[in-house]
Amino acid sequence: MSGWQRRTRFFIGVFAVLFATVVLFTIRERSEPVPVAFERIDPEAVVESTGMEIIQMLGGEQEYTVDAERQFTYEDGAVRLVGVGIKVPARADRSEFVV
Repeated sequence: MSGWQRRTRFFIGVFAVLFATVVLFTIRERSEPVPVAFERIDPEAVVESTGMEIIQMLGGEQEYTVDAERQFTYEDGAVRLVGVGIKVPARADRSEFVV
């Protein structure tokens, strides 16, 4: 066996030992996940979310925007919005208005 093959075997062996040592020290017990503490506003809702925005487009132009502070989705598919605002952008024949 030539000299370069011995050196290569030696470096591969050293690398394997170092790699096994690193893996051994990084293995540890999983920590318990921290429970998320938040208060449900509507316990009957399947999904509660904040900050909702829907933009209706027609032919490349924005027709209106619906914003809501909160959105609740229920098991039957019903959706309830809280803090709703509707904004219709200005056009040539009318000015912008907000509901």
